[in-house]
Amino acid sequence: MFSSKTPLILRNISSIIFKSPQNPHLYQSSVNPNHKFFCHSGGDTKDVTYEEVKNMKDNKTVYLIDVREPEELKETGSIPGSINIPLNELETTLKNLSSQDFIGKYRRDKPNFDTPLVFSCKAGVRSQKALNIAQSLGFKRLRNYRGGWLDWEKNIKQS
Repeated sequence: MFSSKTPLILRNISSIIFKSPQNPHLYQSSVNPNHKFFCHSGGDTKDVTYEEVKNMKDNKTVYLIDVREPEELKETGSIPGSINIPLNELETTLKNLSSQDFIGKYRRDKPNFDTPLVFSCKAGVRSQKALNIAQSLGFKRLRNYRGGWLDWEKNIKQS
């Protein structure tokens, strides 16, 4: 396995890429230190199904985070047990919101890096972006409800 000082050499690229010591999935260019990119290999980041989401609504150890805008939730409703953190607020919320402020706003403890997080949106695109953001911050147990609200609504109507 690579250490933080082990260079990762890629063909046709004129810089050496170093693994970030803070996050094993974040890499940094030796030519431009501001050029960082995310690389994931393995780990706990698979998609979840409707049945899995349905069964987690009462599980307070798992956070189901809907990253749609509040206006969307007013139009469609939300998945029971989910909390709404819009995608454009997610990074700031997870990184900078104090534990006390998180509890005050979401009525849940602030998740730590080992807290299971499941992201949802309308159809899975923004939730995948949210997963990538959380992973870049160091969160480890991440899942994506790729079907999102559309899948939830379809399955609820069929029940």
